[in-house]
Amino acid sequence: MSLIKTEAIVLKHMDYLEADRILVLFSKELGKIHAIAKGSRRPKSRFLMASEIFVLADYMLYEGKNLYTVTQSEVKCTFFELRQNMNNLAYAAYATNLCDAVIQDAEPNIKAYYLLLKTLQFLSEPNTDASSLALIFAIKLMDFIGYRPLLDQCCDCGSDNINGSTLYFSPMAGGRLCSDCATSSNDVTAVNQGFMNTVSHILSMKISDMNRLKMSDVLKKQLWDVFNQYILSRIDKHIVPMKL
Repeated sequence: MSLIKTEAIVLKHMDYLEADRILVLFSKELGKIHAIAKGSRRPKSRFLMASEIFVLADYMLYEGKNLYTVTQSEVKCTFFELRQNMNNLAYAAYATNLCDAVIQDAEPNIKAYYLLLKTLQFLSEPNTDASSLALIFAIKLMDFIGYRPLLDQCCDCGSDNINGSTLYFSPMAGGRLCSDCATSSNDVTAVNQGFMNTVSHILSMKISDMNRLKMSDVLKKQLWDVFNQYILSRIDKHIVPMKL
């Protein structure tokens, strides 16, 4: 079978045998794939850096029956600055873990790929609001995989009569609830218009503008609380929720 060249980000790696690693790669062209980098744990391995988490590289791959094999690699970015900040590193790990949990194998998702790439780039910059950036990443990622929260009508009854002094959001239902349906929901959160406006703005904003949104700590905490539940109710893998 012919070789395949692809640009990819390392989401995670697992030690295999004495000196190998199995990589979980998020490929721009192939989606999420698994590849073995033979000998990559040896100190002088040519695949040593290309098998590290967060690394962006071009990979030459041979497609086997169950696994790709890395035959060549060219590292494009290690996000070195990101690794010097433990707070940003934690949010970057959350982003890659979330991608691993929600991106389906061998299904390309170019929007999600560039979303992760831009998030890692922003987290490598000084004075980045890492918690806001990771929150925006999580909300947009859910949208890009088909779980866009419904904001303009009630998720349960479909009514568009949802305005009022108190608004309601249900993570399990998938978005906004009217006051009548909110009374029968066991996971509803009372929110204000600022909450709804912020979610709407995040969903519509360009990926390149993610680092420009400023949010209060109170709003960020409420958004994290709600969207941690929103995400966990829609994935079948365990992921540690993030907190402000």
